[in-house]
Amino acid sequence: SNLPKDPSTYPYNYLGLEIRPMVAQFAKDRIAKHHLTGIVEFVGCNANIDLDRLLRLYQTQASQANKDDNAPLLLQRVSIQYPDPHFKKPHAKRRVVTEDLVDTLAKYMPLNHQEPCAPETSSLVFLQSDIQSVLDGMRQVFGNCTEYFQDAHPDVDYYMPDNILKVPTEREVSVLVRDLPVYRAVFYRTATPWQERVVEESLTESEEESTTDDDDSEDNAKRHP
Repeated sequence: SNLPKDPSTYPYNYLGLEIRPMVAQFAKDRIAKHHLTGIVEFVGCNANIDLDRLLRLYQTQASQANKDDNAPLLLQRVSIQYPDPHFKKPHAKRRVVTEDLVDTLAKYMPLNHQEPCAPETSSLVFLQSDIQSVLDGMRQVFGNCTEYFQDAHPDVDYYMPDNILKVPTEREVSVLVRDLPVYRAVFYRTATPWQERVVEESLTESEEESTTDDDDSEDNAKRHP
């Protein structure tokens, strides 16, 4: 295992989200083996569908725990590591990092009021991939949401050289062993409170045609009583 030997030294509790049920179960079976019960957990789910529900449930339970223990149980870090690239255009909607996902994270992550932000104390999102275009795509989606997230490095051609988590994934180990590059970026949560987006409903083409036809019919009726 790449984890520290003493679980009591871990600064966080960790929850892993995995869309493949068998992989999630495989990961869950390894928790006790590495003496991480109560520190690490895995959930089989689709982050693009279930994330808001999971974080809302966690926030409710954490709020109660805070009252009991006076301990700040906050969503301090989010890591999105080596997601499926989904290169084909028809599959682009399956990509993990979407505008809705970024908005959900902005909703639940604590605000950063200090300047400058620091990985040790600030709430952040850590991104990494061994495919440059995948990292650039995730970075662009977060970069489009400057109200809530700030790139740690404004130069989009700059990639962080090190894994800030200090614990490489198995994918990362296999990539580095072959002396291949890993592309990384960090986004800090800003001090701007989250506000629910107003989604403007647009008419479909068929609805627009129907509306136009109805308008024409009304005009004709007025001209020809």
